[in-house]
Amino acid sequence: TKELEQHIREYVSEDKQQIEQLKAGMEQIPIEQREDVWNQIDKIESEIVEKYKQVLDDVLPVAFSIVKETAKRFTENAEIVVAATDF
Repeated sequence: TKELEQHIREYVSEDKQQIEQLKAGMEQIPIEQREDVWNQIDKIESEIVEKYKQVLDDVLPVAFSIVKETAKRFTENAEIVVAATDF
């Protein structure tokens, strides 16, 4: 659902903003120091991956219950009326 998607985005938003700031400031940094900044970006990206793992584990029960309820509705109803949303 949109709520789960938003929760996941918010969980890593600070780290992604930090990466964007580092990349934006890359032009002002001397070439000799850019490798350190790229290493810092790599470290933050690794932390983001770990955070994704953690938040996905956290939302797993909710996501499973949504899938379970959807499957239940499909089996119990001969016809299901839905509303589509644009991406």
